[in-house]
Amino acid sequence: MKSETTTDRPIKFKGSMIPAILSGAKTQTRRTVDPQPLWCASPVRSAWPPTDEWSFGPHNLDGPNLRWWKSPYGEEGDIIAVAAGDDEAEVILSAWPPILLQITWVRIERLHAASNADIEAEGVPLGQWPSMWDSIYGDGAWEANPWVWVYEFKRLEG
Repeated sequence: MKSETTTDRPIKFKGSMIPAILSGAKTQTRRTVDPQPLWCASPVRSAWPPTDEWSFGPHNLDGPNLRWWKSPYGEEGDIIAVAAGDDEAEVILSAWPPILLQITWVRIERLHAASNADIEAEGVPLGQWPSMWDSIYGDGAWEANPWVWVYEFKRLEG
């Protein structure tokens, strides 16, 4: 595991999520894999050399080679800055020094694979998880059950 500052790749959050990050209630976030794989086996991480690249198997080719997806926000140990994802977040963040998160685990899974504990770590009440997802990604996004990057993180203090 390496440790490097990657604030050149800030991650955006809505204002409603910033207090949950600050309190430590939000320790996970999910972002859609883009582009979505055409066909999927279980995703596998590059083993040699160890990287933050993933493949979904032989049916996802880039020419004659496997298609690899690179984690857009980094890998375990990387430090990312919290950025404003809406006007409310901009107001909240303007009152704080930069908020930095250290990625503790990265994985890829289907959206619906999130357990109740995962949803709680997202800082979202269980019953609001599908509607919250649709409010960010559009109507029907929850039902599409996309592949998502799962980032677990801890907030770095001062």
